[in-house]
Amino acid sequence: MQNNKNTLAHVSKIFAAIPQLSHALPLLVVSAAFVGMAIWAAEISGMGNTAIFGSWEFLAMILSLGALIFSGAISFYAIQTQKAAHAERLRANKDVKTIQQELNLAQAMLKAEPQLLMLWDEKGEPNLIIHTLDTDTGIPFHFSETLYFDQWLELASAHELRAKLEILFRDGSAFTLTIRTLSGHHLEADGRSAGGTPILRLRNIAGSASEIANIYEHRRKLARTVENQQSLINALPLPVWFRDDAGKLTWVNQSYMESVGGTDLEDVKARQIELLELRQRKAIAESIESNQVFSNRFHTIIGGDRRAFDAIAIPLAEGSAGLAIDVGEIESAEGQLENLIEAHTKTLNRVATATAIFNAKQKLTFCNQAYIDLWNLDQHWLDMGPEEGEILDKLSTMRQLPEEADYRAWREAQLAVYQSQENREDWWHLPDGRIIQVMRELRSDGGVTHLYDDVTERFALESRYNELIGVQRETLDNLTEGVVVFSTDGRLRLHNPAFADIWKLDEAFLRSVPHIDEVIYRCRAIFDDASWDDVHSAVTAISERRDPVSAELTRPDGKVLHYTASPLPDGATLLTYIDVTAHRDMERVLRERNEALVAADKLKNTFISHVSYELRSPLTNIIGFSELMGTDSIGELNNKQSEYLDDIKSSSDSLLAIVDDILDLATIDAGGLDLNIEEVKVSDVIEIAKEKLGSRYGRDILQLEINMPKNIGSFEVDSKRISQVVFNLLTNAVGFSDQGVKVELTARKTAGQIAISVIDNGCGIPEAEQNTVFDRFESQSRGSNHRGAGLGLSIVKSIVELHHGSLDLKSKEGKGTTVTVFLPLKQPLAQENDQPREENNINAA
Repeated sequence: MQNNKNTLAHVSKIFAAIPQLSHALPLLVVSAAFVGMAIWAAEISGMGNTAIFGSWEFLAMILSLGALIFSGAISFYAIQTQKAAHAERLRANKDVKTIQQELNLAQAMLKAEPQLLMLWDEKGEPNLIIHTLDTDTGIPFHFSETLYFDQWLELASAHELRAKLEILFRDGSAFTLTIRTLSGHHLEADGRSAGGTPILRLRNIAGSASEIANIYEHRRKLARTVENQQSLINALPLPVWFRDDAGKLTWVNQSYMESVGGTDLEDVKARQIELLELRQRKAIAESIESNQVFSNRFHTIIGGDRRAFDAIAIPLAEGSAGLAIDVGEIESAEGQLENLIEAHTKTLNRVATATAIFNAKQKLTFCNQAYIDLWNLDQHWLDMGPEEGEILDKLSTMRQLPEEADYRAWREAQLAVYQSQENREDWWHLPDGRIIQVMRELRSDGGVTHLYDDVTERFALESRYNELIGVQRETLDNLTEGVVVFSTDGRLRLHNPAFADIWKLDEAFLRSVPHIDEVIYRCRAIFDDASWDDVHSAVTAISERRDPVSAELTRPDGKVLHYTASPLPDGATLLTYIDVTAHRDMERVLRERNEALVAADKLKNTFISHVSYELRSPLTNIIGFSELMGTDSIGELNNKQSEYLDDIKSSSDSLLAIVDDILDLATIDAGGLDLNIEEVKVSDVIEIAKEKLGSRYGRDILQLEINMPKNIGSFEVDSKRISQVVFNLLTNAVGFSDQGVKVELTARKTAGQIAISVIDNGCGIPEAEQNTVFDRFESQSRGSNHRGAGLGLSIVKSIVELHHGSLDLKSKEGKGTTVTVFLPLKQPLAQENDQPREENNINAA
């Protein structure tokens, strides 16, 4: 029995190893069955004391058979396991080859194109994947140097790439941009996030892409150059303008706008406000049409004063450009100098002919231009101060002296005046037919003043007069303005073709010197009007005082004529007729267009008001329900639902604020914003704005510092609107400042006003944008996360102006901004505040 127990113990150890051979479980089960039969048989043989075989021999036989079966199972399992392992190795080797082929293909693809590929690991450390870019592109060879973008990229490209990488690291936003190295090459920078890992690829741009990048860079430089040139021209202290081919103003600088009283560039362009008079502009236009540079001095009225300008205009490829230089001070200085010369040179004031002054040594000290022109002498030689004898010798060789038999004796007689005690007068008959009167006056310093009068001109006066009459006749004939002159007897003395063409009069009839009655009779055939009686009275009136008559006629053929009857000094009458049909048509078109613009402006305001009011109702419902959902009465919300609900409420509040701003602007435009003026404390107004700001941004993250005297007192304002002004300024300051950065609000009393200032240390405003920050819909992020409709500052300006206040803005890019509101302590009387709203709307249109 003890042996059986030992046998069972051994068998138990064998069966204990069976779980390790789970794959041969069926065979082991069979083996276990045989063992169990053996044990059972042994128990039977021991109890019955009889057996065909010995009990232990039988047991041994059974165990041997079980062991044999077990060994076969183990062998079978080993063979199957070895086959499976071999098949697994074959599959693994195949997968390794496939992966190696894909890796080789990826490496070949990466090396096929010159590029630099890098990534940042979980610790933020950069790792180089591949670098096959040529150093000729400007990129460093060593990877460690590549990370210092400022050392191999242009400054603008380096800043832009760094900013894009910061966004990629923060929120995984991909980007693609073109950057430029210091060597002038363009690279494409491609940033991506793969599985949360930032990856940057730089590759060289070639072919058409490079040309496009170069064109884009050139265009950006040209735009910057044009902007710089416009800024420079805008800063010039003299009016500058540009016109198109039609002569319309397209751009003017600040000095031009100030000179003509324009509010801004668009106002000057819309109204075509001109600096020069019509005849001056016509002279410039004629020069431009001839493709010639125009330069002349004009006098025009600016600000009620008559001022002198040197106008310069040049033709351009498209249109023209011009500038006007104020020479009023120069003219004044020139006048003073002329007065000084006139007072100093007494002799020259007495003569209008050629003058020469010689000193006691007979050397020339002065001569006027008439002297040079008279003798045709070299001015440079005269400036050297030759003696009078040398001048006479030169004139003799030029045959510009009287022909004398003994020239030497004549010359000595001319020079003897220096030893004479009396003045001398001679008449020279020159070989060219001129007659010169020579007068010599002795000077107190021993010198002599010579006066040369060419009396030949007197004989030419008649021919000159006839020539001038001919020029006058030619000028009148080429005028488009109809001109006719009636003498004192009422007969036609002078006319031009334009007059005959306007009234369809026969040239032969006009040459017959008709009377005014005959002319009016023929003109009535075309246009019979009572105005002819006024014309007849103007020509035939015999009163000592005759006033000009001017009127406008509209003929049945549609022509509009403007006529003027002007009395002449000799008693004659000048009639002029100008065809102003085109001008009147243009006035009518402009008037109709202005009426249409006014109607459109009213329609716009009505539409905005209606739409804004319609938006308020659904917004109010959204805000109300979102607040209701946030209460415990609806049930507890999870964190995500609360976050969504906060986003809905925040967005709805922002949209409602924009709608309120639009409504305020529409009300202001319509002149319907009534102010509830009352005396309020300055501290109360600021406290209201502070509470509203805290409600929007949260008091925990808001860094607001308020500085104002405790006894600052009160002022007369609409507390609600001025709180809105302060709130808008604070909102703008917080929006353009980094989170947690302090915003300062100060209030002080100065010169009958309250000055409220909002100071931030944000990104600041570029100088070029400072003039437009208070315009409507001007919204610039300037690198911050602030976004808006661009209405807040416009509303600030409108409300402050309604309070008879003013605004002051001081800002420097990168240093912050200070906006100061000046409001009077006392508001003017209500009747003084009333303004014609309709007229303002029309002007705005």
